[in-house]
Amino acid sequence: MSTKLVFAFEISDNGIRIHKLSGHLRMLHANDNRGDRDDHLPPGEGHIDWLSLVCQLIKWRFQGPLILELAGHGTPDEIMERARRAREFLNDLSRRAAGECGV
Repeated sequence: MSTKLVFAFEISDNGIRIHKLSGHLRMLHANDNRGDRDDHLPPGEGHIDWLSLVCQLIKWRFQGPLILELAGHGTPDEIMERARRAREFLNDLSRRAAGECGV
């Protein structure tokens, strides 16, 4: 019998603890916030230190997908545009992180 667990964790100023879950992570739901609630903002629109997170993911060889989990504020076209910007932000950041993480 196979048991699958789902981990939910918050990234906070206390640090990112990817290393403790690194062997168990299969995918991440990615969204940003401003620190006072779970806003489900596109990555790059809140206060999460995405460079640190991406560096941790590279360091611990995370190979799974990042799934955008965004709030549905606005028209469908506005929501899709915010999702496109978030994808570009994460793609640009992952290229930048490859040179800056020192991994």
